[in-house]
Amino acid sequence: MSCCQTQVRPILLFVQKVHLAVIDRLEDLIEGELSPRAQFLADYLLKQERLLEEAVHQGLKRADAGTLNAFVDAKPSLDASGVFEPARIPDSPTVDDLTGTIFTTRDALIEVLRESTRCASDRKVKELLLSFWKLEEAERNQLACSVMQLDGL
Repeated sequence: MSCCQTQVRPILLFVQKVHLAVIDRLEDLIEGELSPRAQFLADYLLKQERLLEEAVHQGLKRADAGTLNAFVDAKPSLDASGVFEPARIPDSPTVDDLTGTIFTTRDALIEVLRESTRCASDRKVKELLLSFWKLEEAERNQLACSVMQLDGL
């Protein structure tokens, strides 16, 4: 093993950990006082994050051990606090606070998955990582469309 390799399982656990941190923060915010628009967006984001976390959970559960234990020739930063720090979203966030933080978080996850996919040599590993990369991108694009619609209200 070279110094620049990372197993697939820690990459996916990292993605899951970030989604769980976002879920926890959004749940805390929803219990507080939010403007109607921020409340609507926080509810939407919470549903989206739960779906993404569940997808990763299922991927970890269903992928074969060989794929999860395989290495990719990349050393992405797997520091969840560097990707998402709950304090970045204030206690009474605006729509811009929420979307800015979520877009930044999603972009960081996409980059980790993109780099890991690019560096994977095994077909099964590449397919697994690519599926999560594309899922994150699709959800980011859906969020962008939803925010534009929200701005129109």
